[in-house]
Formats: sequence, C-alpha cells, structure tokens
Amino acid sequence: MANFCNTLFMNKMGDFTWLRRAIWIAARVGLVGLSALGSSAQQPAQAGPYLANIVAAGPALVKPLPANLAGSGARTEELWVRTETPDANALIAGIGDPAAASCYFQLRHGHPGVGSGSGASVLADTMLSPKAWHLLAVSDDGETMTFYVDGMAAGTAHSLKGDVAPEIRLAPNPGDETVRFSGEIGGFSVMDGSRSAARIAHDYATLPDFDAQLREENAKPWPVQTKQQVGYREPQAPDLMPHGAAPESARAEPLPVAGPTLRPDGPEKWEIAANWKLYSNADKAV
Repeated sequence: MANFCNTLFMNKMGDFTWLRRAIWIAARVGLVGLSALGSSAQQPAQAGPYLANIVAAGPALVKPLPANLAGSGARTEELWVRTETPDANALIAGIGDPAAASCYFQLRHGHPGVGSGSGASVLADTMLSPKAWHLLAVSDDGETMTFYVDGMAAGTAHSLKGDVAPEIRLAPNPGDETVRFSGEIGGFSVMDGSRSAARIAHDYATLPDFDAQLREENAKPWPVQTKQQVGYREPQAPDLMPHGAAPESARAEPLPVAGPTLRPDGPEKWEIAANWKLYSNADKAV
C-alpha cells in the first residue's frame, strides 16, 4: 500500500512539474511575441498627411520623418497639389535635405517630376493644369522608383541609395535655378512599402474633401483690423493711403509784458495778476 501511494505521489509530482514547464514555455513565447509587437509598434508605417497653404514670400515648413522611413528600404510618397503657377521651376515637397540625399516632387516648365539627391530624376511628358488638384506619387521598391501623375505611370528611375535626413520639407528654400513653390498642398504622405499601380490609381480616384481641410499657413495672414486700417485683410498700400497738406509750422504766442504780479488795493487788500483778490483776515477772530 505504501509503495502504491509513493508511486501515485511521484506521478502527481511529475504531472505538476510538466505543467510548470509548459506554463514557463508559454510565458516565454508570450513575452517574445509582445516584444516583437512592441518593436513593430515603435516603427510608424506612415508620416502625414501634411496640409499646407504656401505663399512664395513665406518660409519652408519642416516636419519630422521617422527613421524607418528615412532609410533605403521600400517606401511610397504621395502628394495632392494645386497651384496657379505650374510653369514655375520649383521643388514642391519631399524628404531629406534638398542639397544632399533627398527625394522631392518638382515642377519644371509646367511638367511635374520627381528627383533625388543621387541625380536620378523623372520628368513627366504631361503638364499640370493650373487651379486644379493633381496627385503625384512615387513608389520605390528599393531598386526602382516609379513616378505617377494622376494615377498613371509617368516614368521610372533608379532608387535613391543611402539614407536621407529624417525630415520632410514643404516648399523648401529655392536654389539658383528655382523659386519657392506657391500653392496648396492637400496632403503629403510618406508610407512604408512600395504601393502597386492599382493602389495608386485607387488613391487618385478617391479624392479627399479639400473644402473641409484646415491647412497650415507658411506665412500667417493679416487679420481683420479692429482699431487701425479697419476692414483691411492686409496692410494698405502706401500709394492708397490718404495724404493731407503739410502740417502748419508752430506759431509762438508773444510773452506778456513784464509787470508786478501783486500790488496793493487798499488797506489789507492786494490784487494778484488776472484780477485775483487777496484779503487779510488778521482782524478776524478765529
């Protein structure tokens, strides 16, 4: 009987040990899974969309770019843009430092394009219509970047080699042969992974609600004035301001004739200048 109980006890202990080992293995697997999930959660899959209203006299707008999107891996950039001057030579928006490794959407004599700091660039044959919204996109698989205009492929070039500075610039500072872009940006985004032609065509067919957007200004507008220049939304031009006659020169009043300011006017009475009277109360009881 004792041997039977010992055997039963040992079997139970063995089952308990196996259960503890299974729980420990499950816990380790769970921690590894959570660690991988946390690592992937720390890597954002998209930057943007950034909205902006750009005037040529204002500065560039600079936004942060996550490090995983600044590497040499596959990524996609999309830009909704509208401008009144598509024939201007300008960089619109992109990633990195335009003077170094970078990838920027651009305008060249009315033709949209995309260029990189490595010298690789694509210029579309089509021209952008003024005052109309257009979607520019570049899908980069790490070897080849494909440029799209309004959902249609417009050319390819070699991918940018190396990392770029982790920043996004909207309307970057102009160079020697460019001007600052002027117009509206209805959304600039950088996404992880290379999007297919079908997905970009779908993005073009699905327009954002541009009228509901609140875009960032690169130069703050002149608010309606309530104290000076009432009603003006911008400073009044100098040639439109009212002009009056030259102010009259100051005319000095002649000094009064010198004379006594206090003179006797009877017993215990004096007269001060300007007919003021001074009486003595020496004989009055207080």
